[in-house]
Amino acid sequence: MLWQAKRQGLDWPEPAEAPTWRLPRVEPGKQGGNPFNALRPQMQTMEPWSSRPAAEATQVYEAALRLNPGDAYSLSRLGFLKFQTGHAAEVADLQARAQRLCPQEFLIIRNGHFFAGMAEFHLGHDDAAYERMKMTLVIRPTWGFAWQWMAAIDALAGRPESAATNLAQFRRYIPNQTISSLRATEMSRNETFWVEENRFYEGLRKAGLPE
Repeated sequence: MLWQAKRQGLDWPEPAEAPTWRLPRVEPGKQGGNPFNALRPQMQTMEPWSSRPAAEATQVYEAALRLNPGDAYSLSRLGFLKFQTGHAAEVADLQARAQRLCPQEFLIIRNGHFFAGMAEFHLGHDDAAYERMKMTLVIRPTWGFAWQWMAAIDALAGRPESAATNLAQFRRYIPNQTISSLRATEMSRNETFWVEENRFYEGLRKAGLPE
């Protein structure tokens, strides 16, 4: 599901057979000789990507932040990696730090609420997750994935009418999706992640998304 977000403005790689993540490669001598300086808040200026396993990607972003704690995009991406690797409790703080650094940056604010919302759901805080998705939609009402999560949460909470309304919005902005098509885009192989992600998909089933 999350890899579909690339089409909506998130700069993440396409799914592959192995659960890998992509990080920028920097030529020697560029960015002051410091390879981590490429991990800066201008995603469009990043060097070509090279694939790395999720655990290694996490270590690279952590190392980047030790060198440059003010890199909001590295904080945001690290939060996403923490979510995918079963560390949902660490996501909200990373997103909050990124948002404080770039309070006017559209992607940082929107993605921060979205990533933190998914993490809240994985922590069992469905109401908090729902509020985060609503905040995401204040920033971008056409962000279909927020409508999707709200539909799942509504369905799990026994609110079928709201679930149907929110699912219709999701299908309006991101059409032709099914449970199978969304699951096929998932990259995480972490067992902790999948305990709660399966609950999310059950919510989508209850909301009416076809298999």
